[in-house]
Amino acid sequence: MFSLKKPILIGLTSTLVLGSNANQAETIIHAGKLIDGQKDTVQSKMTIVINDNLITKVIKGYKDPSDNDTYLDFKGIRRYSQD
Repeated sequence: MFSLKKPILIGLTSTLVLGSNANQAETIIHAGKLIDGQKDTVQSKMTIVINDNLITKVIKGYKDPSDNDTYLDFKGIRRYSQD
């Protein structure tokens, strides 16, 4: 006899696992100036999106962070120095 318990349990587990990734917090960095390694030119007003310690997107313009995102504002940073 066929039981629905196993398919329902698998479906619920998949929904919980996949659904938890949809609401996963990102790190959003607003960069006033950016050299992305793909182009030699400096790009202005860029957003860097990080998920699980990996850069997943680089977006032209500033993406609004959601309430559960970590937000870093580097719009005014002009230069980095290790001095």
